[in-house]
Amino acid sequence: MKKFKKNLSLLTVSILGTTLFATSVVAAACDDTKKKPEEPKKEDPKQKPDQKQEQGQEITELNNWLKSMSLKIVDGKIDAFYKAIEAKKDFYYSYSSKKLIAVEKGKRPNWREENEELLSLEGEFASNKHQIVNDEKPTYTDSKGMVKLSSLIRYEVKDGKIIFYFKGAIHDHKGAHKISTEVHKMEFPRQSLASNFEEYVKNLQFSYPNIEETLLDDVDTDKVRPLEGLKEGYEFAKKTIVKEPETNTLSILYSIRKKDIDYKSKNYVFNLKGWKKSSEMLKKIEEAKNKMGEEINKLDIKILNEKAYQNIKETNSHLNFEGKSNFAIGNYDVNLFKLEYVSVKFNETNKKIEVDVKLSVILDDSTSISKKFIIEGNYANGNINPHNLIEDQQKKYLNDELEKMTVHPYYSKDKTYIERLNDNELSDRSFWINDKNKSLTYTFGKVEKTSDGKYSVEVTANFFDWNESPRETKKVSIDLDKLGIDIHNKIREQNNQPPLEDKKAPSGTVEENIDPDLNTEGFKETPSDDYDGKATSIIHLKSYIENIKKQKLMLWDNEMLTQIKEKKYTLPFAQFFSYDKEKLELKSKVQFFSKSLKMVDGQTAFIISDPKETDGKLTVKLTLMTLQDFKAKNFNSENMISRRVEIDQTTFAKDYITKKFLLERYIRSLGLSFDCVGKEDMTPSEVEDINMVILDGANLPSGMKLVEKSTHKMDDKKGTLTIKCKFSYNGVETDDMFYTIKGFKKQ
Repeated sequence: MKKFKKNLSLLTVSILGTTLFATSVVAAACDDTKKKPEEPKKEDPKQKPDQKQEQGQEITELNNWLKSMSLKIVDGKIDAFYKAIEAKKDFYYSYSSKKLIAVEKGKRPNWREENEELLSLEGEFASNKHQIVNDEKPTYTDSKGMVKLSSLIRYEVKDGKIIFYFKGAIHDHKGAHKISTEVHKMEFPRQSLASNFEEYVKNLQFSYPNIEETLLDDVDTDKVRPLEGLKEGYEFAKKTIVKEPETNTLSILYSIRKKDIDYKSKNYVFNLKGWKKSSEMLKKIEEAKNKMGEEINKLDIKILNEKAYQNIKETNSHLNFEGKSNFAIGNYDVNLFKLEYVSVKFNETNKKIEVDVKLSVILDDSTSISKKFIIEGNYANGNINPHNLIEDQQKKYLNDELEKMTVHPYYSKDKTYIERLNDNELSDRSFWINDKNKSLTYTFGKVEKTSDGKYSVEVTANFFDWNESPRETKKVSIDLDKLGIDIHNKIREQNNQPPLEDKKAPSGTVEENIDPDLNTEGFKETPSDDYDGKATSIIHLKSYIENIKKQKLMLWDNEMLTQIKEKKYTLPFAQFFSYDKEKLELKSKVQFFSKSLKMVDGQTAFIISDPKETDGKLTVKLTLMTLQDFKAKNFNSENMISRRVEIDQTTFAKDYITKKFLLERYIRSLGLSFDCVGKEDMTPSEVEDINMVILDGANLPSGMKLVEKSTHKMDDKKGTLTIKCKFSYNGVETDDMFYTIKGFKKQ
């Protein structure tokens, strides 16, 4: 029973797909229109009688196949289908998926993209070459003189129906296609008919005779019926009844079929209440009534986290955009009581969240009590709620946390770079914070050596997940006596976890031989935003910068974006790009990036400066020069090239480099390949199940998973199938990656 109830509750919150088949009529192509008698065609003297007989048999079989096929709205796409009809979109048949897609009227589909499939061609396919085509002009001749099949499927809305017309065809790669002599006509009800039906089913109410005198245990499920019966022509497609003694409720899961159009509704649930209560239930109700006041007074309501606070501020709702609660609630008996949110309000004056809740008895929801709460205190995740403080208190809190910070280099390599004052090799991940305050975000900046020979780093702190948070910056001493990795491994040892490996500073690399200190001291801007130096050493950089400008720039993260907008980020900032090709991790400090691979050049210095924001568009001046000239402080304008480049404010380099650049290069380095079961005996378009495609004798590394796999392109002539995949590795997911499988039977 418990297992079934769990499935039922899932069905309650998720509406299953709709099944809607078209009614179909097959008509001879010449029946609908009157035509002048055609002159008898001259027989081809080269064509033998048995050939003509064979072709006639093929067309007869094609007509019979066409009669056996039907169109069905794809599960869950009924609303999209009717919206496409209302928008007068064109429908095209997809040869590979055997489905119809909708595109803007007058436009052709882009078959390389994912298209929304709305109708499915159902039935037995006589061969993979069988398909449906336009009924009026089944073929056309392309620019190369090849005869192609037209997949534009005609329809009209007439007499309260949506009618699709099409012929059947057998594809021939040389253009000698076979076309049916008959037209198939498929009919769907108008949207109003489907909508009214769905609304009727949704609002069905059920009843039971003498419900007040009947215990739930004594229910005869055959007597559970719709209050007013079903309309004529309707029948239950599904009716499942479950007794729920915990709430004294009978749950009815049902769907209805309209018989004349074979249209099945979505699944709905009706909870039938009002049953006689047993003596045990009455005892529980009395117990609940006696402790109701005590229960509501001890309620502990907490805002989940900062994101929840911001969501409440925006929506005044207890649910976020994903339908999950913004609150965590404890300290009440969930076996006796049900809690509901009556209202949630953000008070603009005191910045507090006010919540009105109702506590009701599960077995008798007519018995309830309400109370209003002002939510104060920390978040449910333990983080401080900074909105309980005024701005001066918030700044003091941040300063106090910075004051008591203890910072260590995380790896040995980080200690080396700190001692070298090489900021470009350091990042936020290069530092370990003892007793880190998880309510805050820390951003590490410039490292300095003090007069007494010690080291400090500039640290900016702000409240976690709050974009408008105040920010405080302070120079914090770095303790070089201990490494963060050693402290971290002691914690891991206590938790019975294996130790992490330390990382040393690299040696012998090209970049280290250059010893690039990209300190911008002495840097001089070029005369204008659009400037080309004349030095021959930078001729190649013109194509670099134009390509980068076209792709835009990504900043490292949202924190950097905010600081640049607020003019708190130290500019100009210079970087070059270096990464470990074996370990696939960054070796240089990267604060901005581009989808252009020109950014990967390890011998070029990239400098950003002079941010400007106009009408919501953020731009920076990007300057390129050779790394050698930068190292030599040869800041003559003739050695530089500059452009003003727009910042992409929606994509960040931190995520892009991790997912697209480093992770995908790691996966490519594994040399993965895919194969398809039985490919020698089929063409690529005959692959009906993507599960036939498997990894070719390779085991993925621990932590890596193949999370998505689908067909992308089928080439029957070449016998190749291209698939589209996504991988995840330790919680990071790639973008689409493509693999081609060869060795299929060629057409």
